[in-house]
Amino acid sequence: MVTTTIFLPNKEGFSYLGDIHGGVRLLQPSNLIGGATELLLVTENDFSVRLFVDYTDVVFKFECFSLMVDVSPAVTWLNAEEVAILSKWNAVKCLFRFEWERPALPGEVPEHWEQVVRHRGKRPGALDQITAICVSMVGVVFLNSAQDSTITSILIDDSDPATLRLCRIRDEIETFMAECECVELEKVQPWVLQLPSSLR
Repeated sequence: MVTTTIFLPNKEGFSYLGDIHGGVRLLQPSNLIGGATELLLVTENDFSVRLFVDYTDVVFKFECFSLMVDVSPAVTWLNAEEVAILSKWNAVKCLFRFEWERPALPGEVPEHWEQVVRHRGKRPGALDQITAICVSMVGVVFLNSAQDSTITSILIDDSDPATLRLCRIRDEIETFMAECECVELEKVQPWVLQLPSSLR
């Protein structure tokens, strides 16, 4: 039996992303030691959305990290510093990634290691060898659809998955997106609804 974990923002969280328009200031807590675990997006009319990393246990020694969304008044971020301004964008894509475990093949890992192998990427084609799988949101990309260009992205930092990183380099963004299922924000809810049946 496959242990399945769907660890995503709730419907309201995706709705908050849809309420962001126009120029956006991006804030992070000041005096950070290490990477940011949360970022605040503040619109021109002072509507603010917090992006943060959360995690859950899928099975023993298998943690799943996800980008989450809620609202957070900017006045509560008095010591924050502005790290970017987002402009000239008109579309958002959410990046979802799957991570799964399967039993190791003979000789695939050292004998003294736990005999499992973990993979991540787009949805696997078959689940017959998989013992545990999770899906999480690992980034959001702001785009200019008219110019077919990525403006910026906020991604989970794979070198420290409890933190976020801001990336504006198109090649880096596209490399990250290549490992993900990239869904336009307006189409996220139908995509989420089909997940349980597709992971059986």
